[in-house]
Amino acid sequence: MPIPGDSSDRRWSGRVQVIAVKRADELRGEMAPGQPYLLTRGPLPEPGFVYVSIPRCRSPKIRALPALHELVLRVTIRAARTRFLMTPVAELVSWSRA
Repeated sequence: MPIPGDSSDRRWSGRVQVIAVKRADELRGEMAPGQPYLLTRGPLPEPGFVYVSIPRCRSPKIRALPALHELVLRVTIRAARTRFLMTPVAELVSWSRA
């Protein structure tokens, strides 16, 4: 199921591939500076990307995941796209291994 692009604050669940765990910078204005987030590919099998902000308390566990690992995420969509890219921004609700 593709990420809904018509509104924010919608829940979405789907499978993604973890590319990296990063921290938000000034180019990611939809997230607080320093906010940990996942750069993910998906929703699989789609070729796009999704930024998923993660609560700091979950950051260590998620950081331990290997790159290119697949997860099933449940998120709340915060922005259908960033200011510069067509990349959605979501907030992690829960996750499990795919």
